[in-house]
Amino acid sequence: MSDASGAAFALAHHVFGTLFIVLRIVVQGVGVVITQALGDGQSARADVVACVVLGASGWIGLTVALVAATAAGPLMRPINAPPDVLPLALPLLVALAPAMLLDARNASMTAVMVAIQLFRLALIAPLMFGAGPLPALGLPGCAVAVVLARPLAIALHLWLWLQRLGLQPLWADW
Repeated sequence: MSDASGAAFALAHHVFGTLFIVLRIVVQGVGVVITQALGDGQSARADVVACVVLGASGWIGLTVALVAATAAGPLMRPINAPPDVLPLALPLLVALAPAMLLDARNASMTAVMVAIQLFRLALIAPLMFGAGPLPALGLPGCAVAVVLARPLAIALHLWLWLQRLGLQPLWADW
């Protein structure tokens, strides 16, 4: 679209990725606990930890999403974005904030799957440039595609948990 749009995209995703590190740290620690439980033959304990982390990751994801949505300016200004990039990057980070909540769930369940990435990529062009009845949203269209791909990821992860692991998180786990 433009150099400024490309820079805004990169800047917003850089901040998004930095905030996502908080979620990855928690997930890595939980992976160790689950592996230890499985190594000790305590599969029931591993199942409980997996479901508990699903709930905890939701709260962590919500917190990180709220920080991104309400403090986009203070998060981006120290990066010294050029004056023509910052006004484009700020609303993009705010639009990406809901994806952080959903990414927290995905990160606690498994690594990102190819199907979700393909779905996201299939949505980007029509949402950015318009297609049929869809209006051209420009750069925010990319954020919409990212957010829309996350519920699919959660649904696929839950299906895999149920089918492959026999785990079905309950509302109490959330």
